[in-house]
Amino acid sequence: WNLKCSNNYLIVISDGYWWGGNVNNLAYSMWKHQNIKTFAVGFNSGGFKTNYVNLAKSGGTTTPLYADSEKELFKKLNDTLKQITGSVSYNTLNTPAVIQKDSGDYIYQSTFEYKENEQWPGHLVKYKLNPSDGSVGTKLWDAAEKLKNTKPASRNIWTAGLNVSGTNNFTTTYRNELKASLFPNSIPTDTEVDDLINFIRGVDTYDEDSDNNKTEERHKLNDIYNSELMIVGSVNGTTADDGSTNFQKKDAYYRSINKYDEFKNGTSCGGKCSERKEVVYAGSNGGMLHAFDASDDSTNGGKELWGYIPPNLLGKLSDIISSTANQTNSIYGVDGSMAVKDIYYDDTPTNNKDDPSWKTILLGGLGAGGHGYFALDITDYNSPKHLFAILNDPFNNRMVHWDGNEGLNVYGCSNSNIRDWDYCELGEAWSTPKIIRIKHEGKDKWVAVFGGGFNGAVNPNYGSAVFVMDLENEGKLLKKIGIASTSNRLDTIVSSIPSDLTVITADGTDKANYSGAMVYAADLGGKITKINMTDTDSSGNITSSPTYSKTTLFSAESGTNNERYIYHEMEATINDDDTLWLYFGTGDMQKLETKPNTSNRIYGIKDKDFPNYKSISTAGTISQCKTAPRCPGSNDLGWYINLKNSQKLTASPTIDNDLIHYTVYEPTTSSNSCDKGNAIKCTAKDKCGHVGGSNKCATLGKGVLSKVVVHKGKVYMGISGEAKNVAGFTSKDNLIKGDSGSTAKKSGGKVQLEGWRENY
Repeated sequence: WNLKCSNNYLIVISDGYWWGGNVNNLAYSMWKHQNIKTFAVGFNSGGFKTNYVNLAKSGGTTTPLYADSEKELFKKLNDTLKQITGSVSYNTLNTPAVIQKDSGDYIYQSTFEYKENEQWPGHLVKYKLNPSDGSVGTKLWDAAEKLKNTKPASRNIWTAGLNVSGTNNFTTTYRNELKASLFPNSIPTDTEVDDLINFIRGVDTYDEDSDNNKTEERHKLNDIYNSELMIVGSVNGTTADDGSTNFQKKDAYYRSINKYDEFKNGTSCGGKCSERKEVVYAGSNGGMLHAFDASDDSTNGGKELWGYIPPNLLGKLSDIISSTANQTNSIYGVDGSMAVKDIYYDDTPTNNKDDPSWKTILLGGLGAGGHGYFALDITDYNSPKHLFAILNDPFNNRMVHWDGNEGLNVYGCSNSNIRDWDYCELGEAWSTPKIIRIKHEGKDKWVAVFGGGFNGAVNPNYGSAVFVMDLENEGKLLKKIGIASTSNRLDTIVSSIPSDLTVITADGTDKANYSGAMVYAADLGGKITKINMTDTDSSGNITSSPTYSKTTLFSAESGTNNERYIYHEMEATINDDDTLWLYFGTGDMQKLETKPNTSNRIYGIKDKDFPNYKSISTAGTISQCKTAPRCPGSNDLGWYINLKNSQKLTASPTIDNDLIHYTVYEPTTSSNSCDKGNAIKCTAKDKCGHVGGSNKCATLGKGVLSKVVVHKGKVYMGISGEAKNVAGFTSKDNLIKGDSGSTAKKSGGKVQLEGWRENY
């Protein structure tokens, strides 16, 4: 209690009919002596608003909130909770993006600044890496600074579903077309609509700085919080035969028989596709996906090309408006990450008149911004096109779909005919989609696979599934695979899959002599589920479509009693024992400072059956694994490390030859509970876990570390707080660089992405 860094709140909801007592004195005492503020929410308040005003003032929140309907109450509570949950200690959570080009190596990093009761200013910076030692060198540009010099009226901001084309249709010119979408729960005045549109574009219409000037400009780039950066350049996929035994299962072979080289050398990208400009795509909590020029030159580098507001996010933008003057609510907007890939459309829907053709598509999720995904055609980055968007609306028990013609389609979740659009179990869209090619009814089909999203481990209505989305048919649901919560545990949590799926295709390893993918899903309940999306069944027979069979490979035995939740994607590799290994860890990222009753863990687990699918009768546990100082043998399932001092994993592990790099956060042990905890980077051996009897760790500062990126024998990561000088590591701004220390493997297959431009 009474901590400046701790937000303590009481929400009082009433119809206003109360008499007597000293509630105002009590609220004032809690505010002044225990740092507990009181929010007063009036429901159907009639003529008793004085009570609310007095309570809000006494409780330190100044202005009460009123609601006269269920939807309005929901909105006002959301307004209140956004103010309550606003304060964070982070200033970056993103993984740095390291890029190698002929002209040198570069690193991109996004940061932001927390501000109370207003939007959080964001930054996106490109640095050059020094060729001599890989250290972070000159800052080339900051996209936020470039936007500062761009007039709001000069920005290209667009959305879909208005029957108005172009990359600058989010303007007051189209007020009437935007009104209903922006304010779904109220009937605003024209001025209210114009103020919101102009605020999104970069005008301080809500006077956040309290200078009585509502026409001046504001900071135009909001925080890039959970959305990972994506850099997309020239079309450069290969069609060459690599001589592998499974070449005909790989994307290179598929490209070679479907005229990919014609696409690469053609001009459908607005110019020659093999020379397409490099663009940085980033989702921000200003409510849009940004496209920035990635070039180095001082004039164009970092310049915003356009901003896209997905139609499934339009209705949330009005949550920015606060009922208190000179304030706004910082919302989650485009908070999820995206996948980009060149795919071949040869199964076009009836309302799409394009001939079969190659396209570069971007598929992104809203993350904490909502239960939805959206897709764009970015083949020509100067002329992006809406492909489709979906939104699960659990409050109204319906699914909303924007088709390829930007038409709106609504499906009731209780409708028995909803099968093709049954994303009704989709939670907050945290899981980054993986774009892959599978066999469907004997033909190649491009799909996206992703987890059911976040549900807080408590809501049984959504999150506990894996979805397979048909990308060639406007996002239609191809398959929903339910992931049940574990039942035989005293302390049960509701499973959900907020993390990215781990997807193994023929392009990742020569051992995968199949079409499609073997997919591994890690859920909050600690289960590792293996799903067969290949063209081979458990008996080895070739099938025309995946069986979508599933089995539980491992259980971390998680529960609310130990908070051993899995939030981050598993990393996979094939070690020199010719076995597929999965690496992952646990920790409650939503309660970073809490100290669980039991240790979180880092795991290295084998899938002994890969590349085959086999049903497992009993899921593996740590009883079949070893920990320091013992190493697992061939009959063991793997290894684990007990994290000490209430540490928790803060990002997905990184595989680096024979080493596993991972980052953990250790809550403070200081007598001042407001102090930040330790940001720790650790190293483990791929097949044993420990290094010389223990895992090797270094405390790099205070705060939270991002995922480790390995580049040319160096490791890079971002830190949310302050870095400190540690032997073997150097820092600049929010970036830390160190030596990898890995040793190349003697043999074994590999599981890797095709390259930085295509993350499935």
